[in-house]
Amino acid sequence: SRGHLLSIIEAALNPNPNSLSNSSSAAASSDQEALLLSALSLCTQIAGSVEGGEALMETEILDKIIALNMFVNPPPFPDEIAYFGSEALQSRAMAVEQLQTRYIAVINLIRSLLAAAPSSQVMARKTAEFLLKNQV
Repeated sequence: SRGHLLSIIEAALNPNPNSLSNSSSAAASSDQEALLLSALSLCTQIAGSVEGGEALMETEILDKIIALNMFVNPPPFPDEIAYFGSEALQSRAMAVEQLQTRYIAVINLIRSLLAAAPSSQVMARKTAEFLLKNQV
């Protein structure tokens, strides 16, 4: 009722557009990444109950997750960057690992929300929308 949950979600899921991609500051990017993962973990725990799932849905969390663009353009396939050498392949491996960590955190939250309200057509539709948008 005080808006704390919405504030956490807004801070983590509506970051500076450059903060989760090509940030000029590695420390700022790392901090934003930690905030994102922590907020997703907290929301996953909150979604473990029906009341928590409802509270999260009131914040329109699935709309915010759908709006994330971090999964739309995954790192290139190894054969696409092999020409650039082993450093490029190592950078790609780190980018894939980071992307997987984010994706698993988001999917865990979505799974918890669906478990809290398995008959919710809204959650099912928004989950499908997220998966379709990020199918690559």
